Amino acid sequence: MGFLGNKLNVAEAGLVTDDIAQLLQGKNVAPELISNYLACLHTCDFQRFAPATANGGEMQQFYDKARGVIEELEDAL
Repeated sequence: MGFLGNKLNVAEAGLVTDDIAQLLQGKNVAPELISNYLACLHTCDFQRFAPATANGGEMQQFYDKARGVIEELEDAL
C-alpha cells in the first residue's frame, strides 16, 4: 500500500480495500487491474498471518504476478 499511497499522495495508514478501489476508480484504472491489485494485497495479508506453507516456486510466481500488477498500475497512473 506504500506504493499506492506515494503514487496518489495519500496517507497509507488507515487505507482499506474499499478506499483503494474508490481511489483507483477515480483515476480511471481498469476494473480488472483494480481487482488484480486488491487480490495481491489480500494474498499478502493472508500470508502475513498464515503458517509458512508456500514453497519457493509459489513465492516466485506470486512475486512475478505482483510485480506485473504494480508495473501496470504504474503505467495506468
